[in-house]
Amino acid sequence: MDFYPTMVKWWQGHDFPPVPLIFLPEKVFIYNNGTDDTYCCTMYKTDSLLAWVAWQISNPDIVSKKNELKEVFLSIEEYAKELGYKLLLTTSKHTTVIDQLTTTGFTMGDDGVNHYLKEI
Repeated sequence: MDFYPTMVKWWQGHDFPPVPLIFLPEKVFIYNNGTDDTYCCTMYKTDSLLAWVAWQISNPDIVSKKNELKEVFLSIEEYAKELGYKLLLTTSKHTTVIDQLTTTGFTMGDDGVNHYLKEI
């Protein structure tokens, strides 16, 4: 994935540990405001009609506009529809992300849920 070094830089700029490349899907959706890349996000394909939207990251060096993230979500939705998916799933605790999710039609599923990971 060509954009991975930028993702690492952005994660580090937000004091978030970079996700190893081996755990990321191959496609990344990037918003460019005409001058700079400001947001990116990935989408995991599944063998069901559900796709997982993950790793919403903003460029920590740019003051981004909220509607730019909205455009990323709309691009993912269009791509997912083209592939035949019927449901998008994502998680976030950040108000700026949640606001853009709800403006693009996402609804909250569970509240107060923790994620559990097990390395195998």
